[in-house]
Amino acid sequence: GLLETLTDGLVFTGAMLAANLLALAVYPVAGPLAPAVFLAMNGWLLGRQFFELAAGRRLGAKGARTLRREAGLGVWAGGVVLAFALSVPLVNLAAPVIGVAAFTHAARRAMAAREAARERGGAG
Repeated sequence: GLLETLTDGLVFTGAMLAANLLALAVYPVAGPLAPAVFLAMNGWLLGRQFFELAAGRRLGAKGARTLRREAGLGVWAGGVVLAFALSVPLVNLAAPVIGVAAFTHAARRAMAAREAARERGGAG
């Protein structure tokens, strides 16, 4: 519903502000690693948002957050790839569409893996 969507938007905005403030404090001391900090932070934010949007269509916002936490490092890695693609001129025009497709597949794989784990646990 509308309230849930607004709440999720506010939570993401808070996470984005906190991550950017943290990165702002790290950039001056990161030196040549500043681009890596940029990719890591934006990868986390993009992976989180794209994955939850894709998974939320089937699981709802709460279920998508739980699944994202279960998928963990893969979501972050996908976000880093997307953040890099978004920073390349001309590639950045297609990156959001490719990102939605990639995270939709990632969410479906994570849901299938969760279901397979439940079946194994129920059978044993």
